[in-house]
Amino acid sequence: MGEASATSVEVSLTPVSILSAHDAAGIALGRYRLDKQIGQGGMGQVFEGWDLLLQRQVAIKRVQFSAPGAQGWLEEARCIAALSHTGFVAIHEAWTDGPNGYLVMERVQGI
Repeated sequence: MGEASATSVEVSLTPVSILSAHDAAGIALGRYRLDKQIGQGGMGQVFEGWDLLLQRQVAIKRVQFSAPGAQGWLEEARCIAALSHTGFVAIHEAWTDGPNGYLVMERVQGI
């Protein structure tokens, strides 16, 4: 049997809080690349992105903690992550970088 080899992915972290929707394209955020903004609401933005390690399309939600109602974002993410149903998107990862929280979710086309 041959040896299995892992693919190494080099990533850099850019503060997304300073990016406009046009500036976000192609920016690496950890192991994720932001491709384009696909939504915006009162708490932040949603970007279509690419998981550089697993080679799959994802949706990345950036929550601005200064926005009203944003304090419960992690509890909401934990509740959704605990569910498995076709009516809910899967949450792959969550983290903070100071003034923002990030949720990486499955990308559902048409939404």
